[in-house]
Amino acid sequence: MKATVSVSSARRRLAILWFSLGGLLFVIVFAQTVANYYGDKVNEAWGWFLPLVMPMLSLIIGVFVADPLNETTGAMRVSSFVYRLAISLSSVYLLAMLIVVVIGQLTTTPPLVLMKLSSLGLGPLGGLVTAAVGIFFVKKEKEEDQKGGG
Repeated sequence: MKATVSVSSARRRLAILWFSLGGLLFVIVFAQTVANYYGDKVNEAWGWFLPLVMPMLSLIIGVFVADPLNETTGAMRVSSFVYRLAISLSSVYLLAMLIVVVIGQLTTTPPLVLMKLSSLGLGPLGGLVTAAVGIFFVKKEKEEDQKGGG
């Protein structure tokens, strides 16, 4: 029998991960902004950060707001492999962002140069994360469509 996890449980855990680490990143970038760490390049720093985090947070909030009392979601299951993949990719992605934000204070490389360089790896990784996490936030509609169609 295939190992599975509850879709609603997976959604909650993914949301906790994203809001915890995303929130920590926000606080750090905000504190660095207030401390004038980026100088006159504040818009570039936020221009790097926001597109990497906000789409996923918006997706998560949208699903939770649009579907707060759906009891069928709790009964739905998804492969535990896919869940572990989504959690792992999300963790690596968010930790890589955290390293970029923090390491700038430990090197002589300007922080915005680090941010631009990191985008070479974070961009493709973000695509994989979006695909893996998106399964948990689109799965319900696909299963309901299959039930209704057959």
